[in-house]
Amino acid sequence: MKKQKQTGESGQGALTPSQSKPITDFPETAEDSEFFVRMFKHDFDSGSLRKPKPLADVAIILTRDRWGTDDPGLGEVLVKNLLVSLAENSQKPKFLFLLNSAVKLAVSTSGALESLQSLEAMGAKVHVNKASLDHYQLEGELRVGEVTSMMEMLDTCFSIDKVITF
Repeated sequence: MKKQKQTGESGQGALTPSQSKPITDFPETAEDSEFFVRMFKHDFDSGSLRKPKPLADVAIILTRDRWGTDDPGLGEVLVKNLLVSLAENSQKPKFLFLLNSAVKLAVSTSGALESLQSLEAMGAKVHVNKASLDHYQLEGELRVGEVTSMMEMLDTCFSIDKVITF
């Protein structure tokens, strides 16, 4: 088979016959080329790789929009990192309760809003305490979760296996 000279679109940078190979000429061993690719067919259920784990029978309660009192900036970063880590973790809680100043995490100006929205999109129920929203006058700014009463929160906590408070 005679190889033809190949050129780029502009006609420059032509490949010599020794540089070009027909698409059907593949190296047989690693020594025949700089690159050697070998493909194998595997029989496995690829659907099982995409299935998310079921939500853990856990409720997480956040009571503040930041942790600690020494450095408010660090406290905000820590809470945001917790929510980012929770959203990226393979295991998610069934419920996330926000009360007291933690309700500020669910409003449009929050740096943690995206993580809370991701958790909700993955099936976690985000509940925001009504009394806390009213206290901070934030009900109109809520961007994630549903408004809930303390009674609903207690009912859920008594029906779930584990409650974690931060």
